[in-house]
Amino acid sequence: MSRRRPSPQGRQPRRPRRRSLLAGMPQFPLATLVEWVLAGRLLAELQEQLFAMLSPSGQACWEHWLQTQEVLWLQGRMARQLSESEQGTLCGMREIEEVLRLLERRCQQAMASQATLLVYFTEPEIHQIRWLLGLVESFLRRSCRGLKARDLPLELRVGRSLLRRLGRTLRDQPRRESLN
Repeated sequence: MSRRRPSPQGRQPRRPRRRSLLAGMPQFPLATLVEWVLAGRLLAELQEQLFAMLSPSGQACWEHWLQTQEVLWLQGRMARQLSESEQGTLCGMREIEEVLRLLERRCQQAMASQATLLVYFTEPEIHQIRWLLGLVESFLRRSCRGLKARDLPLELRVGRSLLRRLGRTLRDQPRRESLN
């Protein structure tokens, strides 16, 4: 026969106390507003370079999308005339445009709050931005592979490391929040 004390009626069993792993430590800073503005400028410059590489019909298709914002724009008559690589470039440019708009909104919110100059994102936005930053960083790495570092413009030399750092910051943000 076991010798357990009967618990008083209505009393819940005792739960172990949860302690923060980071108690007493300063919060991890997220990327600042300036870094996101620089990333936005880099993405906008990359989008301009990609636009210049498109054929005239690809440029017309892009301008049409900017005006109409159609969801099925790559299934239209204009887009079907483009090569597969140009269609892929246009899809990438659309993703860059969506992230640029998101960054602009979030940066304006951070500037309006004036309490902190940190930029915060929701979970789905984090995944979208991380994916795009990784895509752009690998594109920059491939396109700059044959060039020497001193031949690259400053934006591209600094841009790759900035994009990598921002991607790591976004990757680690949910982990840090769950630890607090």
